[in-house]
Amino acid sequence: MRLPLLCSCLAAAWLTASCGRPETAVDAKPVPPAGVKAAPSAPCPPTIPVTQTLSAAVAGWEPFEDETPAQLMSVSVFDGHPRERASLVPDADDEAAGKRTAVWQLSENGRRGYWLVCYYDRSRLALTRALPGEITRVEVTRDPQVTIAGQPEITAITVK
Repeated sequence: MRLPLLCSCLAAAWLTASCGRPETAVDAKPVPPAGVKAAPSAPCPPTIPVTQTLSAAVAGWEPFEDETPAQLMSVSVFDGHPRERASLVPDADDEAAGKRTAVWQLSENGRRGYWLVCYYDRSRLALTRALPGEITRVEVTRDPQVTIAGQPEITAITVK
């Protein structure tokens, strides 16, 4: 199942609100590696195109590639770059109106910054972006009635 229009609208609204804001001082926000830009909008793409190959032939089997795009499966927030493996546990994970919402409250953490990671089903690839320094809250709403790879479907991602 695809993410509803709500997620796209939230992304567009947040992108519009964040564009044109002056950049904060370099020492007050994360320093992404060369070639990586801080997220102008944080919500994850609902699907990603992925190509996989076998590293060695499997006797008696012929590989073929299923061209179904990998769907967004889960989201995490990291203190510093994800390669440092400092995944944060949500500060709250509440249920209301049949939906679950995980909330991360983000306090100032200097140059480390916070990073959003988007995980996709049927793929070892994940997408990550540094969150702008002014972001203090990330909310991920999920529908436990619909699952993707056993995880509740993400219906909205909000950054504030």
